[in-house]
Amino acid sequence: MTFRLTKREKIILKRIREERMISRVKIAKKENISKPVVTMGVRKLINIGAVKEAGKENKKRARGGKRATLLKFVSDFKLTIAVDIGGTKILTALIDLDGNIKRTERINPKKGISKNRFKKLLLEAIKNITRDISKEKILGIGIGVPGVIESDKGVVDFMPVFSLRDVPIKSWVEQEFGISTFCENDASLQALSESWKGVAKGKKNVIVINLGAGIGSGLIIDGNLYTGSTGRAGEVGYLISEYDNRSYQDSFFGELEEKISGVCLEKRLEEFGYHELTVPDIFANNQMDKRLNDLVVDGFKSLGISLCNLIAILNPEIIVITGGVGYNQFEYIEKYTVPTVNKILPKELSNNVIFAKSKFPDEGVLIGAGYLIQKKTFL
Repeated sequence: MTFRLTKREKIILKRIREERMISRVKIAKKENISKPVVTMGVRKLINIGAVKEAGKENKKRARGGKRATLLKFVSDFKLTIAVDIGGTKILTALIDLDGNIKRTERINPKKGISKNRFKKLLLEAIKNITRDISKEKILGIGIGVPGVIESDKGVVDFMPVFSLRDVPIKSWVEQEFGISTFCENDASLQALSESWKGVAKGKKNVIVINLGAGIGSGLIIDGNLYTGSTGRAGEVGYLISEYDNRSYQDSFFGELEEKISGVCLEKRLEEFGYHELTVPDIFANNQMDKRLNDLVVDGFKSLGISLCNLIAILNPEIIVITGGVGYNQFEYIEKYTVPTVNKILPKELSNNVIFAKSKFPDEGVLIGAGYLIQKKTFL
């Protein structure tokens, strides 16, 4: 269900959410809105269930006046359904409007599944998480996708982790459940969660690098999620760290991804003949094996070169690192990526950029998906 709130009503709701407990009088003073307008706005918010009265102020008004009634945001008056599609999982969650995860469900799809099989698993995962929730209680469904997506249409151009192309996720889900559905790149949702409640809270210009099975980025510019003209912005896996005259038009992975992403690191292990090793083993053994060490050093330095381009163009306040490879191996970001950035860029561009680990390495996409629904419906 979409709530049509006026600009003033949104301001009132935002103030109540931020203050946690506040009176009508204080809302009017802090937002410079007349008391009658605040009263009407609050009445509507109470009627839809978004706000409730929650007792009286402790302090009496001057001259013996009555204590003011306090207002409180009702974080579970609606719930959101969030979906995080990863290389080895379809994770769903029930989330309230404060970003609290109430329940999760997980399905583990196999690699190389067909499009029809993927559709069946996705719809099954959503059905499982909504099994005892009425449709009227659900504000919307938000889905994070590890791939290039035309977000407005909800069509995934391609998902490298499943080797699937032209996947109409939005239409699948809306036809099955009749609930407004919003799809976005998983790194973009991670950026939303970090800027809302994570390490980038209060920052207006943010880059989130999701270094996992592939490489993606989420961009917050001037406080807003930036996805480009067709919703495909942030595909940093295709940034070029050195020119080799290759074309990536028909490839699931870009030049940078082929150097440092999890899937491509697995391929390099196979090429080296290390059939029993996994990606974490690379970092556990790289000091004892020159080929593994070169792979690590070159990969994280290449990431630094690519980040130089992003920093020079976007001038971010903070770069947040997440994903299975990036988050768990953040020491290599500090050891090789950051020094590469500082060596290449003038200090005026690089010195003020903070590199930080994600606050939500596991649930960030889910929290961001829940917040996306709110922004698309009534915020």
